[in-house]
Order: sequence, then structure tokens, then C-alpha cells
Amino acid sequence: FSAALGAFLAGALVSESGGRRLHETAEPFKDVFGAVFFVAVGMMIDPAWVVANWETAFVLALGVTFLRAVVNAAGLLAAGASRLHAVQGSLAKLPVGEFSFILAQLAQREGLSQAPLYPIAVLLCLVTTTASSALLGPAFDRPGAVEALFPRRLARFLDEYAAAVGRLSMPRRVRIVLDLIRPSLVQIFINVM
Repeated sequence: FSAALGAFLAGALVSESGGRRLHETAEPFKDVFGAVFFVAVGMMIDPAWVVANWETAFVLALGVTFLRAVVNAAGLLAAGASRLHAVQGSLAKLPVGEFSFILAQLAQREGLSQAPLYPIAVLLCLVTTTASSALLGPAFDRPGAVEALFPRRLARFLDEYAAAVGRLSMPRRVRIVLDLIRPSLVQIFINVM
């Protein structure tokens, strides 16, 4: 693995196993390293590629943004979320994460792709983050406009579906009991194995 991916995995492991003192020690460094990471990413952006390939960049940015919004909303609607919450959640989950930079850089360095993945990953991260921040405010400010995005028949079907899924969910008191005994059940399972 690359040094960046190794550092990420090491941080994830330390986060899970470290105590309170470790978190207090590492907390001040989190902001510093976050700033260094984004400065390094900013230095590696290749605006010349975006200008030279503006048609490809535009289609990719528009397509990925639209598809992520639709797929996120479809997943939330399938889980029984209301139309409003599905759209708001979809927009909140719209940005492509910075971890894609690391994966794109690793793929390019290892010769897994001939395409310029790093500039594409950076472009998609910037565009989806900008779109999310621009659209999320209006989605919360004007819920009626969000609800109006759905045709009447589809809206009625989705409302009935969400109500049906809501009826299938377990009562709150049962969920609380399961939440309380789940760790013990997991521990018993692990001991049996």
C-alpha cells in the first residue's frame, strides 16, 4: 500500500484501540495535518488538464453529481425515508470524499490506469462539494419546492411506501431492549466461535 493508505489504516486502528489520553495527545495535530493535507492536494491540482479537457470535465462533473444525487435519494427512499428527508440526505451525502485522491494517486502510480485519475478525482470532489453546499440550504429552506420535485402519482406511491416501511419497523421499547442486549449477544457469539 502507499504511505498515505498505510497511515490512514494505522490511524483507524489506533482510533479504535486508543484510550482517552491518546486522543487528547493527538487532537492538536489533527487540524495541523488536515491543513497540510489540503495544501498538498491544492498543490497537486492540474488546472491545465481541466481547461484542456473542459468538455470531458463538464460531462463527468455533471453526470457524477446527478447520478450520486439520484442514487443516494433512491437508497434513502427504498429504506422508507420521506421524500423531503431523502432529498436532503442525498444532498448531504453528495460530496465525493477526499479518500478518492489517495486511491486515484495510488492507481496512477501503480499503472492501473492510463487515464489521468488524480485531476478527475480532485475535480469531482470540488464540484460535488460545491453542489452540495449550494443545494443543501435551499433544500432545507424551501421544503415545499423539494416536495414538488416529485410527480403526484410518484409522490403518493412513495408516501404509501414510507408509511408501510414505518409500520414494519419495530416498536421503540423493543429496539431499546435489543440495543441493550446486543453487545452481550455478540460477546457470547464470539466466545462460542
